[in-house]
Amino acid sequence: MPARTKFPRLNSRYDLKHIRDDFHLTGMLDPQVYAFAQQEDRLILTFNGDDFKDLAGKSKATGIVFLSDKFITITGET
Repeated sequence: MPARTKFPRLNSRYDLKHIRDDFHLTGMLDPQVYAFAQQEDRLILTFNGDDFKDLAGKSKATGIVFLSDKFITITGET
């Protein structure tokens, strides 16, 4: 994942966090990630939509957005 300093405008407008890079959490099962998102009152953005389908809608405190790598290109800001 690109360093936060590469996207200053994005990071100044949105409170995006990466579970590994910002919270230093690894090896969590999907239900644990969902519970953490509930606790932090955050949305989950994931390329792994199939694994989160059963969890979607279990709480009004969080949500899940499924992404596809077929349509996403990450570039640096100018």
